[in-house]
Amino acid sequence: MVVAEEKLIQLTPKPTITWDKLPENFKLEEEPVEHTGQPLIAGALRESLELTEYIKPEMLIGTNLGICATVNNESVCGLRN
Repeated sequence: MVVAEEKLIQLTPKPTITWDKLPENFKLEEEPVEHTGQPLIAGALRESLELTEYIKPEMLIGTNLGICATVNNESVCGLRN
């Protein structure tokens, strides 16, 4: 007699994500988060992306962005540079 092993798969619901405008009194760090070598590295990367035509004229490229979202009614924020 052969007995098959049963595996239970637990499905997790998709998170609820919203992108709301930050309140006027929301504070982001004012201190720079980049180091002194970053502009040279960023310039070299940007030039290589432009030469390979990966960057298009209609693209907007930003740095040092504060990104916040609400995930399952909990605010999640971070800085990206």
